[in-house]
Amino acid sequence: MKTKNLFIFSLCLAVICTAIRTATILYATEGTTGFFIARLSGLGIFLSIAVFLLTVTAFIFAFFADKKPSVNFKLNPLSGTLSIICGIITLLYPILYKAPSLIGWQNNLTLFFAFLSGLWFALYGISAFINIKIPPISCVVPMFYYLMRLVLVFTSFSSSALVAEHVFSLSYRCALLVFMLMFLRICGGFTSKRTLKFFLPVSVTTFILTFVSVISRLIVHFSLGDAFIHGDIPVDYDGIALCLFILPMTYNILKKESEETENGF
Repeated sequence: MKTKNLFIFSLCLAVICTAIRTATILYATEGTTGFFIARLSGLGIFLSIAVFLLTVTAFIFAFFADKKPSVNFKLNPLSGTLSIICGIITLLYPILYKAPSLIGWQNNLTLFFAFLSGLWFALYGISAFINIKIPPISCVVPMFYYLMRLVLVFTSFSSSALVAEHVFSLSYRCALLVFMLMFLRICGGFTSKRTLKFFLPVSVTTFILTFVSVISRLIVHFSLGDAFIHGDIPVDYDGIALCLFILPMTYNILKKESEETENGF
């Protein structure tokens, strides 16, 4: 399967899944509680499962793509720009995010790693335009930030984790954590055969789950307000930036090796 076709397919699935998820929130979810309306609970469960099954389809198809990741890629200007944007948004975490009441150490650690992670993404993006060396060991820093974001979502909403929106929020954060682990390992040169094998399937899966969770809440936020949103924050700026970042960066990583293969190296 051509990688470009896989990306187009994944984008189409993301739009379809987002439409399904948005319709589920608007028409099958009780606004005051976040649970499915009793008479439509079967439909709500069916539609939610459909989203995950469609995502699994993209995951499976990605194993048959004609391009594979390479550690010898060169960061292109588009990926560099998107990385800088991700870094800036992460640096603005204290301003952009209105987190629920949290234990002090959780909030402090998140702020600390948000600063370090934002700085890393910004410097990494700048390296596409000027020759700067980033120590490979520094690639571990963003992992702590995304881990803390997962912890915040889990601890904030674990008391009502059966609400579908919380399930989608946790799924998106878990997938993002796995994607970042693989992406940062490739950036730092700490790869393995398993990382290279699963990177593309994990990338398209993370993109779809991120798009569904983030954009569906965004649509509901602007159409009905925050009353119907019971999971993560209504406007996830970090998630919006990642929706733009994941596929171009993934393609950037795939491109170098495919060119070498085509040239017979």
